[in-house]
Amino acid sequence: MTKGDPSRQKSDSEGEGADPSFEVNSAVLQRLMGEDNSVIVEALKKSLGSLVGTSSGYLESLPVPVQNRIEFLRELDASRAELEDEFDEEMRKLEAAYTAKFAPLDRQLRSVVQGKEEVPANKETEIPADCPTGIPLFWLTALRSDPQLEERITEKDAEVLVYLTDVTSEPVVGEEDGDSFTLIFTFADNPFFTNKTLKKTYYMADDDDLMLEKISSDRVNWKAGKDVTVKVMKKKLRPGQKGTPATKVQSVDSFFNWFDPPQIPEDDENMDEEEMEQLQDAMEADFMLAEIINEKILPHPLKYFTGENLQDEDEDDEDEDEDDEDDEEDSEEDSEDDDEEDSEDEEDARPQARARGG
Repeated sequence: MTKGDPSRQKSDSEGEGADPSFEVNSAVLQRLMGEDNSVIVEALKKSLGSLVGTSSGYLESLPVPVQNRIEFLRELDASRAELEDEFDEEMRKLEAAYTAKFAPLDRQLRSVVQGKEEVPANKETEIPADCPTGIPLFWLTALRSDPQLEERITEKDAEVLVYLTDVTSEPVVGEEDGDSFTLIFTFADNPFFTNKTLKKTYYMADDDDLMLEKISSDRVNWKAGKDVTVKVMKKKLRPGQKGTPATKVQSVDSFFNWFDPPQIPEDDENMDEEEMEQLQDAMEADFMLAEIINEKILPHPLKYFTGENLQDEDEDDEDEDEDDEDDEEDSEEDSEDDDEEDSEDEEDARPQARARGG
């Protein structure tokens, strides 16, 4: 995650168990090569700890034919790496091509949801005057259909999210790997805040591993007295006491707290291990919700609006349960077969034992 991430620091115990008196020279290696492989394995186990990350001379001490084989394997590995790069490039091209194909379908879905476009079936009939345009509460319903998000969205949050008209995602401009992305929440005019959009960006490290570097978010500009992330508590005046009662602001659970993401301090190298773990846990929890929206809801928002996603998850759970039951039955059958075989072996063994005793 960061330079101070303990998960990236070298373990203090690395190298434990190495025998500093053990050395592999050419003469010893030649002798080991002519013996049983188990000897070599045991010898190498003693020295592997000291070989990690350092040049111990082990490879140089190998016979030339063995070194030639290693070099050949190195060439094979390089060829595979080239193919992996080629595969990644082809995948990027394929993803870009299908993203372009998805785009008009996504735009049309949003046009229908927002009432900007009418569906063919409604063009042939007269729509009642009191019928709402588009699909009301589409995005609020879709978000609340996910169990993780449903836990975060309070009733007061729902009053705000009624005004949510669109949710989109776009890659961060200038990010070559394409893993960094921005979630954009669009709102109609509402009595709660002045923002037209709320944007939240996830910056991913430019490497093969999916590593979250930082999170940035627009600040919610709440209107006076409309902040659903806090509760204002008024202290009661004593009998006979006059004046305005003192108030105390207390933070409360809210989906909109998600727009105040955890930040990595500039002096993160001075953070202790516990602080670093807490920060990492907070960032992972934040990113988990972003993944749900970006990877699950946005590709198929209709399934989340209708609740079909929950049916799919139930079916997946049932399939997993059936697989677990099958595994248990197989395990029980194997166990019974083993017991029968053991019983037969014991019966075979008993007569022989008696025969010897006879």
